[in-house]
Amino acid sequence: MKDILFSSWGGRVVDNRGKDPEAYEPVKSLDLPEYFKQDERIKALIGWAGIVVCSPGVDIIDGLREYLEANYEHAKACDKCNYCKTGWKEQLEVMQDIFNGEAREEDLEFFGSSAEAIVDAGKCTIGKAGPTPVLNALKYFADDFKQALTGKKKETSQTYRSKLTAPCTDACPIHLDIPRYVELIKDAKFDQSLEVIRERLPLPGVVGRICVRPCEDHCRRALVDEPIAIMSLKRFVADHEVAEQKEPQFQAGVPEKAGKVAVIGAGPAGVTCAYHLARMGHRVTIFEKLPMPGGMMAVGIPHYALPAEVLSREVKLVEKMGVTVKTGAAFGGGLTLEKLKDEGFDAVFVGTGLHGSRELRVEGEDLEGVIPGIGFLRDVALGRKVRVGDQVLVVGGGNVAVDVARTACRLGAEKVTMVCLEKRDEMPAWDREVEGALEEKVEIVHSYGPKRILGKGGKVEAVEFKRCTRVFDENNRFNPEYDERELKTLAGHTVILAIGQKAEG
Repeated sequence: MKDILFSSWGGRVVDNRGKDPEAYEPVKSLDLPEYFKQDERIKALIGWAGIVVCSPGVDIIDGLREYLEANYEHAKACDKCNYCKTGWKEQLEVMQDIFNGEAREEDLEFFGSSAEAIVDAGKCTIGKAGPTPVLNALKYFADDFKQALTGKKKETSQTYRSKLTAPCTDACPIHLDIPRYVELIKDAKFDQSLEVIRERLPLPGVVGRICVRPCEDHCRRALVDEPIAIMSLKRFVADHEVAEQKEPQFQAGVPEKAGKVAVIGAGPAGVTCAYHLARMGHRVTIFEKLPMPGGMMAVGIPHYALPAEVLSREVKLVEKMGVTVKTGAAFGGGLTLEKLKDEGFDAVFVGTGLHGSRELRVEGEDLEGVIPGIGFLRDVALGRKVRVGDQVLVVGGGNVAVDVARTACRLGAEKVTMVCLEKRDEMPAWDREVEGALEEKVEIVHSYGPKRILGKGGKVEAVEFKRCTRVFDENNRFNPEYDERELKTLAGHTVILAIGQKAEG
């Protein structure tokens, strides 16, 4: 980034103070937005990776004090490493002496040595990396500290925004307190760990099996050997509760006004919404189009990945909180916003999901034997009679395509072939899903897209594919290009399209 006065972020120091703006050295190790909010420009950043100053006039000592207070609060809550908690408190005491005009040079020396002691004693990132900006400030802003020793330090009117989370928690879409529930598992406090998870998540057994687990991609343990199995730990405590034949006892709050809320859709969004509303003390009714609750969890994820009994139990726990689930109730027709209002509902949450399959829009798509992937998975989940031919072609490279291919194998197909636009490292499907498909002898053909679907007597017989030379453009947008001089024809008695989802009309 350009226009940064000073940065020690990530250990690389760039100091543009005193230089003409045209001579500023860019900071390549930092990707920082210019504004915190639309009208609130970021002037400085203090964090575990160092210090960044974007604007002149930033009081680094005042900002550092706010930073130390935030770290101290989290160190107190942890209380695992003796000197970590004590050290942060001692740091704040020195900072207070600075603002009271009582600090001396020996206090600054102690300030630095205590930061180093926290690093030595700490066992987590708060201790190991937390003192980094203190040490950076003492080294690169020494003149500011010397000036502060000449008299009573004045407080500034700067606005501070503080956020302190573990990288895994930050990466989690619902920001589960992962360190806390993992620590409780370590101490064999399984019920308490599950309580922490359920502060945000009503479906630990479900998510513990099918989560995309971005938390594990950001786990600090990977810097030592490999990430903690965060997803599987959720599954462990959820399954342990089942094995012990226990049920959680949810305590509903007492709101000033208990509302009556309609939730459209019993998928993950709808169930989670109903769960949190019920915990607040509101009356909730879920209206679901399908014959059972769960949405895509029930009819889009194969049972080999998510057993029906796991989902059913967790939804029933939400029902036991007082939530009513009405299945076979499709939104539109007899169920409208006007009718819900007439029935006394104060609010409506719409979480209908994406249960429609995108079309290829190529010749032959209307042939018998060409079926949408989402509809295929739904029919299998609902126990409907589904037949596939001996040779199955699955078009697509995402997780749904993998689910379709592996399900087709289980239905008795002799040969299942996935064909996708992407190269192996470009596929949107998770690595573990692709590996599972390969283990089940699914063949994957990369860098080809459908040109037309071929048939005879109204039935599909094969698909003609064209070479895909590029999937994403220079702006990383999906914008495939093809070389139609290079064609490939693959036989298939059944062609299943899994190229994306959309809302049903």
